[in-house]
Amino acid sequence: MQRLQQAFRERPWLRRRRVWGTAVLVVVLIGLVTAIDLHLSNRRLIAQRATISMLMVMNRLEVQIAVLRTQIAREASWDRIYREAQKAGLQEVTPADIEFVPVPGGLEEGHPPQSVSVRASAPEWTRPEYRESLLEWLLDTLLLPGG
Repeated sequence: MQRLQQAFRERPWLRRRRVWGTAVLVVVLIGLVTAIDLHLSNRRLIAQRATISMLMVMNRLEVQIAVLRTQIAREASWDRIYREAQKAGLQEVTPADIEFVPVPGGLEEGHPPQSVSVRASAPEWTRPEYRESLLEWLLDTLLLPGG
């Protein structure tokens, strides 16, 4: 038995086989760790690209929303409504020209409603003076009110 152990220890080809096996095992483990790291890095980059793409779409939609809000504000402005009313053939009237028709369950006959407002002429628009940037205004009014 002792001779067998001594012979086993002294065989150089068995020792080389063990060294080569250990080296191959280390290389395979390093390769596996590297492959897992590359896979996770690839998934992270794909997620980042998707996020950036979504942010770009959001920014584009925000710009479109701002343009549409501007168009709505322009269409709903007093000047625009006044011009369209004139094109449609509507005429300006004074409170004396208005005839109130009594309806059942309405106000008493001969008494006009209390909240009648008639605009006789188009307003004169002046360009506002801006004393601060939009960012400063947002900080003052939205983020830091009263301070």
